[in-house]
Amino acid sequence: MNRRGPPCAVIRGGAHPDDISSLLIGLLLAAFLGILASAAVAGSMLRGGDRSSPIMALGARTAPPAAFIDFCIREPGECGLSAEAVNTGEAQAALYRRYFWEPTFAARPEAIDVSEARTVPLTREALDQLYEVNRTINRSVAPTPDILAYHEGDYWTLPLSRGTEMGDCEEYALEKRHALALLNWPSQAMSLAVVTTPQGLHVVLLVLTSGGDLVLDSLSERVVGWRSVGYRWIKRQVPGRPLIWATVPDQQNG
Repeated sequence: MNRRGPPCAVIRGGAHPDDISSLLIGLLLAAFLGILASAAVAGSMLRGGDRSSPIMALGARTAPPAAFIDFCIREPGECGLSAEAVNTGEAQAALYRRYFWEPTFAARPEAIDVSEARTVPLTREALDQLYEVNRTINRSVAPTPDILAYHEGDYWTLPLSRGTEMGDCEEYALEKRHALALLNWPSQAMSLAVVTTPQGLHVVLLVLTSGGDLVLDSLSERVVGWRSVGYRWIKRQVPGRPLIWATVPDQQNG
């Protein structure tokens, strides 16, 4: 049974057709034309970018959602942290200070380092895996507001891995990231992102491929380039640095 529904942003609509073949042709053509032939090129485009780029340019450093830091404290391995980094109140306070408060109150915006980004070659097998993970997670998590599922206004977790099977948009995105990691996709190619839709805030997963940044979305079973979803991009993780988030420049929207 397809359990897709309105997780964070309340958007309703029927399922999109499976369009793997046409998407693959377009994205492989982009790769053939030399877009993102290597991780080094990807890093350069992430820093610079332009409105026509299939890779999203990054702005200045910003704070991640506070609930994401809480998630990292509970699930340090999902955020590239050791258990020792979060096992005391003092360590948790230091984590908040470094990754939330410092970027929030920085006197000068910090430049973003994308040198750890990894680009995944966009093969048919890779695209099929992205599609299957997106579809499977969308159909496996029951769309439920955090306040009902976890009795908190904003709570990030892995509902399938923890046995709850309920959540809103960030739970879908986190589970997709977790599932791809189990399939040996590099964490340095995956980024959570916060967007706005006409109905409000929403969270999706971005995957950096040789065909561009692709979107895995709880509101769609399609896997498409980031410019095709019609969202306004607010901020996202820096690839390869899960606790470092960056704004998305206004010129990248529209």
